[in-house]
Amino acid sequence: MSDSQLSDSIKAVAEAAKEGDAQIEAARAALKASEAQVGVRIAALVADVARVVFASNSQVLRQNAVRNLYWGARIKASVIAEAFGINEHSVHWTAGPLIEERPCEGGCGHTVEHIYRSHSDWKDQGWNSKRGTSHLCKDCEARREALGRVEYEKAEAKRQAEAGAYCAQNGHHWGADDIGGRRAENGVDWISDNKPIRLENANLVSIDTNSIVLQLFCMNWCGAKMEKRISATLD
Repeated sequence: MSDSQLSDSIKAVAEAAKEGDAQIEAARAALKASEAQVGVRIAALVADVARVVFASNSQVLRQNAVRNLYWGARIKASVIAEAFGINEHSVHWTAGPLIEERPCEGGCGHTVEHIYRSHSDWKDQGWNSKRGTSHLCKDCEARREALGRVEYEKAEAKRQAEAGAYCAQNGHHWGADDIGGRRAENGVDWISDNKPIRLENANLVSIDTNSIVLQLFCMNWCGAKMEKRISATLD
């Protein structure tokens, strides 16, 4: 391919990208215009519902209308609030929570009840949510958790058995089996090889003026433990 052909190809890509951006922006503008038109139409229809409710002078009808608009038609609280002359908090309070009952996803035949207090709750946690939230009854949830623990314990037992077999053949690795130590000059810390004794892989059993006792764990994590006393010595 010659330089001119390469230049023409790159130019074609740039022009296509520019045209594509323009098309996307036009589509976005058209979408916004459509959304605005739909919003105006919905607001007008909700206002018609509000007028019917006000004419009836019925609190029960008002509550049912707000609840059906919010949960049945999934109308935004702000739109309902504007039509009924109330704030959004009153819309949520009047609509109340949505209570759904669906079959347990564990296949046990029981039903699962879930309470949603807002549209966002329903979108995030509902049966059709993109998060894929599982909806299990208490019994199935307990069985799933138990299964998880069982599988973990099986894997841990296998790992520890393999580590034990390795240590049986090669010996334990304590990481501090030949450690020596002394008091630091501050009279508080214990040091070894001029470095502070670290306890990431050990538990402090006891400490006094002359010695420190550590419980060491095999660094192969086979489960073996040992206690080691470190006496203060003078260098």
